[in-house]
Amino acid sequence: MNKRLIDAVVEQLGYDDLNEECLQTLGDVARHGANSGFSGFIYYFETSSFYARNQRLIVNHLQEESGEMGMANALELVQSFRCAKGFDELEIAKALVTIDIDSKIANCLAWYALESVAYMVESMEDAA
Repeated sequence: MNKRLIDAVVEQLGYDDLNEECLQTLGDVARHGANSGFSGFIYYFETSSFYARNQRLIVNHLQEESGEMGMANALELVQSFRCAKGFDELEIAKALVTIDIDSKIANCLAWYALESVAYMVESMEDAA
């Protein structure tokens, strides 16, 4: 995972670094999911702007993760997300290549970034 994506998520949550409080928040995200409501990732205007600023990092991570999971591409991975239900293949593909997209799919992809960082940090904490 790209450190810049981790830093972007940490900053969006309102923290300066991966301090104890941030680690606790990320643990809560990992256990309860992004849809439980976490500062910086609640409102569409927040998640849409986060996605727009970090689209390349998020899409690169999607591509990397989809390959690790044996999926054909990032599109296939996003189609498996519960928050992407109701979006057709073209809408999702558009979200991966442009920032002029529906705020609901931007929200979904921002939540993916948040949860991915949370799971990664949680697994590092468990391994320590």
